[in-house]
Amino acid sequence: AIPDGTLAERRASVDPEDIALLPYASGTSGYPKGVLLAHHAVVSSGFWAGELQGLTPGDRLCLPLPLAHVSGSVLGIVAGVTHGTTLIVPEGRSTFLLYAVLEKERCTSISGTPALFERLAQGGMGSRFTTDGLRTGLIAGGSCPASLIEKLLEGMHIPGMTSSYGLSEAAGLVTQTGPTDERSKRLETAGRPVPGMEVRVVEPGTSVPVPPGVQGEICCRGVGLMKGYHRMEMATAAAMDEEGWFHSGDLGFMDDDGFLTVSGRIKDIIVRDGENVYPREVEEFLSTMEGILDIQVVGVPAGPLEEEVGAFIILKDGYEHSAEDVRDFCRDRIAHYKVPQHIAFLESYPRSMSGKIQRYRLRELAVERFGPTRQEGVG
Repeated sequence: AIPDGTLAERRASVDPEDIALLPYASGTSGYPKGVLLAHHAVVSSGFWAGELQGLTPGDRLCLPLPLAHVSGSVLGIVAGVTHGTTLIVPEGRSTFLLYAVLEKERCTSISGTPALFERLAQGGMGSRFTTDGLRTGLIAGGSCPASLIEKLLEGMHIPGMTSSYGLSEAAGLVTQTGPTDERSKRLETAGRPVPGMEVRVVEPGTSVPVPPGVQGEICCRGVGLMKGYHRMEMATAAAMDEEGWFHSGDLGFMDDDGFLTVSGRIKDIIVRDGENVYPREVEEFLSTMEGILDIQVVGVPAGPLEEEVGAFIILKDGYEHSAEDVRDFCRDRIAHYKVPQHIAFLESYPRSMSGKIQRYRLRELAVERFGPTRQEGVG
């Protein structure tokens, strides 16, 4: 509806390298940083998030992700806009409301965090609503256990559900699975690098790549990468090396086919009696215990150079477990040094505005409850 000349002027006034978004890294490990994302980064990540889901103009995408963050604005809105997909934005995120929206709006796709999908899968409400139209979707905003992905593929009958690994610093998307990937890859990995992004795994603290199957720090570079942190040159220099690789601080490994598995954060590694304990491994194991809805494992300081394993657990409704029950479940099933010495049961976890669990707050809580100045705590 505007003259061609006006359109040409507007096109000439912007550049793909101009800053489009200034989201803040979610602050799961400390103070948030402003992330400078250019137009081409935003469009690329959003496009591929939608493309790998197979979105079309005929789809109706339910988007209960926070729109002020890259998961909602880029992987949701931009994914929908680049594919002409109808966007359905719920007014809340309760399980009942989301099922009602999925049914009423005849949604064919849904994007959400692992915590949101866990509520949907565990809510016992799916049988009350008709959601047969759901065919695809995207799990974003955090690592997703294989057991949850299986519930979505089988229990909620979403055959095209995809999962991803992303960072605010990479416009929300680094790797993603696809509906045609082998089932084992869809369940156990975060997918392959999306077009325009490179991923490599290096020895922590270096830029030396490690072989496939060997755990190291996940690094990425490419079209979706940020231009830097807003007014934080030192932080930018510390995170990006001379070759343009962003060092994520995340641990993982790539297989021979180029699929990435995320295994935790470097800062989260617990050193107990000289052994490295990876929280993600303990969390995955304990998630198989009946009655456990969610679990977060953190290190508990036990001395100047010592740590112990602490676990914060949320139980499903109707279940009661003691700390000793959890330890009994671990006994003879995992190595003794991986068994949590400190266990507390919570109703919820501290979260950032984007819904991610703030592990640094959990570490602070662990010190308060279980630290050296306290008796062994079981809450």
